[in-house]
Parts: sequence; structure tokens; C-alpha cells
Amino acid sequence: MRNILHRFIQQRDNRVLWLITLLVLSFNTGFAQTNLIVNGGFEDKTTGWMAWQATVANTTDAHSGSSAALVSNRKNPWDAIAQDISKVLVNGETYTLSAWVKIPKSAVNFRATLHIKAGGVDTYNGLLWTNSPVIGYYAFYTQTFTQSWTGALQTADLYFENESVAGVYSDYLVDDVMLVKSKPLVDIIQDGPGLKDIKSTLLIGGCVNEGNKNYWLNAAGKAQVLKDCNTVTVQCYPGWGRWDETKHHVYHVDDFTSQVQDMKKEHMKVTAHMLLGWDQYFPVWFKENDFPADTLEAIMHSWLKGIIQYKGNDTLVDVWNVVNEAISWNGTGKYWPENNTDHLNACEMQRMGYEVDASGLTGVQKPNAQHPVYIRKAFEYARTLTKKKLELRDSGFEFPTDSKYNAFYELAVHLKKMNAPVDVIGFQTHLDLDKVYDWVGYTNNIKRYVDLGYEVNIPEVDIGDVAKTWSDYKADLQKAQYYKLVTAAIKGGASELQTWGFIDDGWRPGQHAFPYSNYFEPKPAYYGIKEALIDMSSILYWEMDAPVDGKMPDVMKYNNFGTLHNFSTPVIVTGYQSKALQFDGMDDYISTGKLSDSISGDLTFSCYIKTTTTRPSIVADIASEEASGLKIGITAEGKIYLNAVEAGLSTDLVGLTAVNDDAWHFIALQRDSATYRLYIDGNAAVVSSKGNLHKYTKLVIGAKSDGTSAFNGTIDEVKLYDAIIEEGSFARSMSPWAPIRLNVSKNKMSMRLDWIDQSTNEQGFIVERKTAATDWQEIARISTNISTYTDIVSLYNTEYSYRVSSYALAKSAPSNIASVTSPLDPNTGLSDKESNGVNFIYPNPVQDKFTLVSSGNSAMKLFDIQGKLMLQKSNCAAIESFDLSNFSKGIYFVQTCDNKITNMIQLIKY
Repeated sequence: MRNILHRFIQQRDNRVLWLITLLVLSFNTGFAQTNLIVNGGFEDKTTGWMAWQATVANTTDAHSGSSAALVSNRKNPWDAIAQDISKVLVNGETYTLSAWVKIPKSAVNFRATLHIKAGGVDTYNGLLWTNSPVIGYYAFYTQTFTQSWTGALQTADLYFENESVAGVYSDYLVDDVMLVKSKPLVDIIQDGPGLKDIKSTLLIGGCVNEGNKNYWLNAAGKAQVLKDCNTVTVQCYPGWGRWDETKHHVYHVDDFTSQVQDMKKEHMKVTAHMLLGWDQYFPVWFKENDFPADTLEAIMHSWLKGIIQYKGNDTLVDVWNVVNEAISWNGTGKYWPENNTDHLNACEMQRMGYEVDASGLTGVQKPNAQHPVYIRKAFEYARTLTKKKLELRDSGFEFPTDSKYNAFYELAVHLKKMNAPVDVIGFQTHLDLDKVYDWVGYTNNIKRYVDLGYEVNIPEVDIGDVAKTWSDYKADLQKAQYYKLVTAAIKGGASELQTWGFIDDGWRPGQHAFPYSNYFEPKPAYYGIKEALIDMSSILYWEMDAPVDGKMPDVMKYNNFGTLHNFSTPVIVTGYQSKALQFDGMDDYISTGKLSDSISGDLTFSCYIKTTTTRPSIVADIASEEASGLKIGITAEGKIYLNAVEAGLSTDLVGLTAVNDDAWHFIALQRDSATYRLYIDGNAAVVSSKGNLHKYTKLVIGAKSDGTSAFNGTIDEVKLYDAIIEEGSFARSMSPWAPIRLNVSKNKMSMRLDWIDQSTNEQGFIVERKTAATDWQEIARISTNISTYTDIVSLYNTEYSYRVSSYALAKSAPSNIASVTSPLDPNTGLSDKESNGVNFIYPNPVQDKFTLVSSGNSAMKLFDIQGKLMLQKSNCAAIESFDLSNFSKGIYFVQTCDNKITNMIQLIKY
């Protein structure tokens, strides 16, 4: 099933959006189709529609055209507008349903429900479902689905519903409802270079037997794995068929073994997930019995031997996930109970007993005084069966604020002290794309386990839209989250990253959690992974913020550390990204030993500098072991240059603008074959003619290779690649992260904006605004670390839309768009007070008759522009018509009163 929520804020002309709707449907279905909904645009009022225990009326507040349907006076979710579509549905056919819906007040769980009764059986198919619908303006919802039934079709009712907030069921407006037959989309066969072909310290892959479009069941699934992966996971849970459902010590692992063999033929690294854990993953006969400790140990030995040593699995599988999710999900960091009435949220294996904690940790780092002994014993026995790596895995401990953060670390330290043969720690990493995560904390957490001597893998990644309000903005937000995850994993020293499947609509249905669409089309998330791998593909990366014992650590795994020379006490200051290192201009410099990879062909070097120097000096020297090489320097005028001699150029390659202004500047040099390019900030490269190709084996920062021509200033984020890196990588480096969760609220004509700042290096924020009559315009620049702004607007009854970007050397992508409508003119329009009812009139302007829609039992008075009472009526029905055919043309005011609030509406008679 394909479920897409497109959100479009209304633009200058709703007809444009209606055209977009048609184009979207044409694209999704593959060809234009006839709308099967009768009067889906409500231009013929409510013809073809039914009211189910609700008031249904026409309104001029339409998405397109002149009319939409308003559904009010709702007391239940199913109090709705509905249409019988039984005559147009075909059994087994695929359709695309779409609608524009506006929900004025708070509501949850919006959906379109298709009630099917066939063969006497009722089924309810929830379509367009979202937990958090858009409130206050029209949003576009669409979903492609296949509808089948058994027996004769008796009923097929389509209706729209939402649930209450604080006991109040919001009204809703619906317009432009379309149901069209859909041409099924064809799976895309991926080919060409993939993620695995990007040079990286991080292996990339995913779970290959997850879902119904996996490697063995779908050609596109197989092609995608072969394109992108160099590491994979094959599932082998004890439950769901691997253990016999009735017989003890009988295992069915032929399919697992065959799948592992297939992956090894493709030269994949294979992880087997999982062997032991809590009861959810076991068959009924096991989890519903209370076995004694010796029986449990015998079962454990039998299972481990039965799968690990079956047909050579002990040498084929590279990583065995021996224990998974040993710690409970209850938020305490404690272990599972030994039994539970649901025979699910418990761990039978813990009946084998417990052992005293040996971690030596104290305080909050020691939440458990003892640990289940089966964990250690499982690893010890598994080691007797295979020499391959053994993994301990869990979820909910990846970030410092996670509930298992301390408990899992304590367990890992305990096992290390007990000499348990655990080789790998698995960070599952199932995430919510709307959350703000501590990625520095994630990186440092990986380093904690690496420092203990463990390898760290990230084996079950997915980043889902838990709110199920998917949009283009959400897709971009997901891309950023995947980028941050991959970057944090590499910085921490993780060995591999796998997604829990590859395509949407798998185990997190409707959340769009994966890098590919359900049809194997790469999503922005895919490019987030790709761009992070590219940006982190350097052979050397110094963050320049934390020298240790006279060495500058290398983020990458190539161990190209830098030796600090003549820094008596390194001075660490605020950098472009985080922290940076100061150079005194006298004799400070950093040099590598022999690089892990000599550079004889293409190369890219980049860094950030901040200086006021007026003395010629060298920023970087890409050198040989014996002599200087490509020297990037700064002139007395403050311009960056590449020295001509070693590059084989006729003249120096010089930047166009000075950079000695005590501000941060980005510098990059590329050698593409024999062509050199020098980049300064976001400016176009200065390009040379052909130069020389020499091999270089050393990098020196802050001076020449012999320590002379020392640089006076600050240097940050030093990277060296043995390849040409796309210019987009430079832009990503310079751009801060976009703000998120922009919200706007109003107090009369004062519009308050607030947002969440995701970046650490912004120089400030740019606030932009638009209305239906204007394009986006910058209205303010806000200082760094400020996340609020108040805009005083001048136009009444006008929808204002806002977005915010952060900026540094480059501007970030914009935040989400937040919109608000200013109050109506108090002299001529409806008051800005809300009532429990709905008060509006249509049509307006009016030629003869108009209809008043109110909460019912209200009083109405009509005044002319001089304030003379022209017409009045008490006890008006919820929908009441009035005839003005004998009235003069001009402006009138309709006053309504329901004993609680008085409203005034301007009416034009023509």
C-alpha cells in the first residue's frame, strides 16, 4: 500500500493547487483517469453526498472553485459526510484516493474510512490516516490502495472522520475529493554505482530477508542489494519457524543457511540476527513453560550448536548476534521479569540464574546489582562453536538520555571484566525523524564502547515519521537525520551501518522510514546517506578541537594522526564547527608521519581559517617525506594562493578576495588530473592550466614541512581526500543546519514566531514572510542563539506565511512553513473571538438570497452602512436563508448573537 501525504499551503490562486492535485494524481497513477466520486468538488452543493449524524452544508471557504463541504455538529468520530461508492468499485482493483481537508480546531487521527460489507462481513479500511492532521488550513492527503473482498458486495461507503481532543469533535471542511483507478507503479531496477562504492570506513547494508519485496522475492529488491551493500543481515529468530512449533531441540534452518550462502557468493559480510533474548522472539511452547535452569541451559546449547554448526554456518556467518534486547523496555534499565501473564514481556532464559555485577561502576552508572547469567554463558558457549565475531545488541541506549544508557554500558563493562568473548556491540537505532537528537552524545557513546575494546555496529536503522504527516518537508528532514546519523557513526568509529530493510511500508507502515520508496525509488533519505558517506570519505580528518598527549586525533580509522610541534600549551578557541586550534605565527605547526595512502593522483584538501595576519605564511603543505609539496599560503594582502613551483604552474593560483578580516573562511584545493582548482568560501573556483603530478606522503598544517613560514591565526576542520570531492560537499560543510518546528501564534496583529535551533555554528537567522499577494521576502535577521521573533503586521484578514533559515558562510535550507491569518477588520469584519458554533454567510457578495450558517438558536440582525436596522430574526435555524432581492446595492452588516458571543459579518449586495 502506498501512502503519501502532500501538504501544500494555499498559494496565490487555488486553481494552481487544483492543477497540482491533478498533476500529482496523473503522476502517481501513470495516466489521467475519470474521477469516480460524484460531485467531488462540491460545486453542485452536496449532491451525491450523505450526512451521517452531522450537519453538512456548503461553504465558500473552498480549496478551489466556489464551494466546499462543511461538516459540523459532530459528537462521534463517524459523524461525517459520506458517499456510497459500491457501484464504482471493482474487486481487486487499485485506486488512488485524494482530498483537500481543512480542520479548524484541534483533532487527532484523521482518516477517510472505506466501509465494505461483502458476504455479510463488515470491514473498515482506514485511508489517508494521520495521527496529527494539519490544523487551520487546507492540506492535501492522498493514498494508493488495492481493495478486495469475498462474496457479493453489499455496501461500500466512503466517509471522513477524526477523533476528539478534550472531548470536542472538530468540524472539518472537505473539497476536491477524487477517487481514480490507479495504474500500479513498477518497481525500479537499480543499477550503476551505489553506496558501497563510496570510499568509507563504514560498511553499508541492510536486512535482506525483511518484507515481501526482499532479495529472494523481488528482482528490484535483489538489484538494490547488489548495488548498495557490502554487508547484510539475515534473520534467524528462534520463533516464526526456526524452532519447531511443538518438538523440542528440532530446528528448521535450511532457508537461513541457504540465504547466508547466497550472500557469501556475492562477497557480502553477513550478520545473523538473533539467537537469544526475551520471550517475544520464541515459540509458544517455550515461553509458556517454566523450565528449570539445567533444562534451559540444555535448550540454549542445543539451539546454538544446531544453527551455528549447521552446514558450515560457523565459517560463513561473520557476526552472530548472540543476545538481543536483554534489558526490559519498561524505562527503568532493569532486566525482564522471568514470567508474565501475557507470556511475552518476560525472559524465560533468566531462570538460569544471576551473577553479581563485576563492572566496578558506581552511582547512576550502576543501575543493576546483578546480571542474568545466561548472557555470559551464551557467549562462552558460542565461542566454542565458531571463531567469528559475537555481538551483544540492544535499543534505547544509543543517546545519553535514553532509558538503557547506563544499564547497557554497565552490562558491557561487566562482560568485559568477566572475560566474556563479546566482540561487537550493536546500536539498533530506530528513530523518530521529528525528534531532536544529541548526535555528539551518540558519537561519544560509540567511543565509550570502542574504548572498552569492542567493535560497534549500527545494525537496525530506520527513521520514521511517527506522526504520519508525511510531506516534502518531512522528506528533507528525514534526509538530514540520516546524514547526521551516518556522520556521527563514522566520527564515533562504528564499523558498519545497516537499515532494517530498504523500502517504505515495511515494519513501520505509513512512517516512510527507509531510504527507498516502496517501489525502490531513491528518496531524499538515500541521498542523505550518500552525501554523508562522500563528505566523510577523507583519508584524514582533524576536528582540531582536542589534541591528546601532543597528538591531533584522526577521526577516520586510517590513523593519520598529527604531531603538534612547539605548542607549549595548545590554545583551543571557538571554531567554525565547534572548537579550533590557534597557531602563534612563530613556530607552531602540525605534521603527520607517512600517510596511510600516498597521493599520486586526484586530491582534495579543505580547512577553515580565521586570521588578521599581514605577514606571508603557509596554511598547509601537502608534502613528500623529504621536501615541501603543494603549499597553500596567504599573502601580505590576505589572499590565499597555491604556490606555482611545486604545482608546475607558470604563476601562483591566487584567490580574488582577502580573508584576513578576523572572520571564518573556507579554503579548498583540488587536483583533478593535472588541473588545479582553488576555492575560497562559496565563490567560483580559481582554475589553473595544466600542472605537474607528484606523489605526496605527508601533510603539514600551519607552516612549511620544515616548520618555517608559520601561520598566525586559527585553523579548524582539516580534511584530506585522495579523490575529487563534489562541490556540493563544500556547500554542505559551510551551511548550518536548518531550524525546525517553526510555530507562529498571534495576539491581535502581533505574530510571534518560535523555532528550534539545530546548528551550533550559525551566525544568525533569516526570517522570511509571504502572503497570497507577495513572494517570499526577507523581513529580519536575528542574532545567533535566538529562537524567537515577533512580527507586527498591517493587513487584516490576511494569511501570513513564515519560514526561517540559519546562515553562516552559506544559508541553510528553510524551516517548515508556518502560517497564520490576521484578525478581520474590527470595523467591517467578523470579530476575532471564537465561539462554539460556526458563523458565516454565503454567497458573499450576494445578489438576492444569502444563507447564514450558525450554531442554531441564534438571533440575526441586518444593518445598513449607516447602522439602520433593516432586517431581524430570532431563533434562527443552523442553516437559515434570507431574501435581499428588494434591498439596494451596497454594504450591509450581519450581526449574530447566540447568548454567548456576538459576531459581525460584512455583506456586499450587488
